[in-house]
Amino acid sequence: MQDVKYSAMSRHYRAGKVHCVSTDKKKQESCVDDARERYLYLFQQQQQQQQHDAQQQLPPSPPPPPPPPQKIQQQQQPLNRQKLPHLLTPLQQTIQLQTQSPKQKQQQQQQQHNENVMQPIIIPLSSPPNPVKKQPNNPSSRGPISSRTRSSLNQKEPPYKVSTNAKSPRRSQRVLALQTQQERVCPETKVYFKSRTLKSIIERKGLSDAVDQVLSDLFLHPFRKPSSGGNKGIIISINSAYGNPRRLNIDRYTYTRQSFSLSCYDNQQRRRSQRNCTTREGFVYGAGTGSSSFGDSSTQMVCREMSKDMVLIRNTVQEIMEITFKGDKTVNTGELNTCEIICYYNDKGIPFHRDMTYSQYGTYIENKNSQVADTPVVILAVGDTRELEFALHNFYGYRQKDVPKIITLSHGTLFMLHPSDEKDFVRIIEEERCVSHYRHRSKGVKGRKGMLSIGFVFRCCKTRQLLDKSTAQYIIHKPVKSEREMLFDKDLEEYFKDTSLKEDHQKCLQDLYIELRDKYIKK
Repeated sequence: MQDVKYSAMSRHYRAGKVHCVSTDKKKQESCVDDARERYLYLFQQQQQQQQHDAQQQLPPSPPPPPPPPQKIQQQQQPLNRQKLPHLLTPLQQTIQLQTQSPKQKQQQQQQQHNENVMQPIIIPLSSPPNPVKKQPNNPSSRGPISSRTRSSLNQKEPPYKVSTNAKSPRRSQRVLALQTQQERVCPETKVYFKSRTLKSIIERKGLSDAVDQVLSDLFLHPFRKPSSGGNKGIIISINSAYGNPRRLNIDRYTYTRQSFSLSCYDNQQRRRSQRNCTTREGFVYGAGTGSSSFGDSSTQMVCREMSKDMVLIRNTVQEIMEITFKGDKTVNTGELNTCEIICYYNDKGIPFHRDMTYSQYGTYIENKNSQVADTPVVILAVGDTRELEFALHNFYGYRQKDVPKIITLSHGTLFMLHPSDEKDFVRIIEEERCVSHYRHRSKGVKGRKGMLSIGFVFRCCKTRQLLDKSTAQYIIHKPVKSEREMLFDKDLEEYFKDTSLKEDHQKCLQDLYIELRDKYIKK
């Protein structure tokens, strides 16, 4: 009865399920110790029994050999200190290194290296079982890999160089592990840059009058507040783009933008039912990570409805985009339902960025993007020439060793950003394989006073927002304004009280546009 009890306890201990009825900790510990001792004793008995059985199965051993003849006592040979360098004194080691040839030094270094190599650990088959929980082989289901979990993948170091640009050793190991993990998940591409550029679209498609009408409604009318009605004029707002101090949108470092969109009408009947309503539902861009990047306040966000001339431009651009990417199955040529008019003048520019947010393995993040996945961004350039620079980056934002691609956006140029250029792929750069994606920036017309570059940026967005029909403001139900929103509203009121400053800004932008219109549109 006692053997049955101990055998059951040994099984429970081996499975990690030793339980004791008593609530006293000392009794519980003694119970576990007894089970451990009994299990080790049974394991030793089992080993001895296996050895005994193995000896019985062996054939009978041969008779012992005759005793060897009496050995002649040999003299003890002196130690060869040249073969045992660790027995040499420091002075003798120094003399030996100076008298050695280069070949002998190389052989000695190789011998020391072989002695320092770690030998593999051999686990005997008769050792007690140690159950190990297997991890799944799918790397994407475990999230980002760190340097501590690298050994669990049983993966050797890559045979190629990986550029990390990291400062600390621990960070470089983490970057290397992440890039190795990305390379197993991300596909490889051979065509590195797939975006397209078409020239002189405004003249060839007869869009000069529509472009002039849209821009005249913006620049040749007074500035307006976000809460004021009307569809004409530039809307002034306060924001803090990319972590900069709060400034006016016409006076900040990044470009000035005005947002327009189509309404979310599914059919003509729904449009008739909402004709007398005070609100409308429209598609918006920048409601994901873009709102935090540009530092917009929710009380000053406005998205107006597209005018007839803007819809005409949008239809022409949609047709060209569908023809260009007709045979490309990686592009979703959805309906372009949003338009942003961006303006570069003075020292305005924008740093390296991506229009859509992806994970470290190149997958589209649904809740951080307002643009539909795998849809292109189409830009129609108007006015003075500016450059768009594309450069390869890794996931941490470090630039790779490549020659940047410069896209020249002159008047009438139509640029279509392929969605694959912003995704993470395995690319070979200077005989080095690395996971990278393209980011772009623009320095605008920096250093060229009196010049203005405008862009019509069309996108296919999925985010819907309820908007006020008269003011086009976002309708966001908040019980109380935050301190940041109250501060932005206060700064905006103070700006509109200073009429002289507002008129100077307005006259400056009007002069820039009139010069652009006479030079490019009405020539």
